[in-house]
Amino acid sequence: MQLNVGDFISGKSISIGKYLGENTINDTKFHKIFDTSKNLVLYVPVGNESDLRKLPSKTTVDKYLNMFNDDSIIDSQEIEGSRYKYFKEKVSKSKFKYSIEVLHDLCVLKKNRDISASERKLLNSLEEKLLPELSHISDMNSDEIENRIHFKLQ
Repeated sequence: MQLNVGDFISGKSISIGKYLGENTINDTKFHKIFDTSKNLVLYVPVGNESDLRKLPSKTTVDKYLNMFNDDSIIDSQEIEGSRYKYFKEKVSKSKFKYSIEVLHDLCVLKKNRDISASERKLLNSLEEKLLPELSHISDMNSDEIENRIHFKLQ
């Protein structure tokens, strides 16, 4: 992935970060990222870019937010074994599409009262991570995003 100074990115431990370039510390190269939600600078070793992703466009976010109008589970036919492990593995791939799909499915399961305690914890962590990102991109506040995600599903 090609990162340019000023790009907004997200990652496993970064909700919304602004890419500040590469720095060398003790002969090791790092990506320098300002995490806007935690208000601190993080350093990610060069070579660990798979943990990072650029924020999606406003058009992409709108497309995926519209999926919350449908209350059928996206991955219902694909899951073998533990549903939680499947969702957790899907989210760990650090792709926006996978994270928002898992968020959708967990919201539907919660609405249908078919969610386990571990899935509820995953839902809460996804909401905590994705709501600021969705809000930042779509120019809506977190409450508006949360209402849009949960409105049609309640």
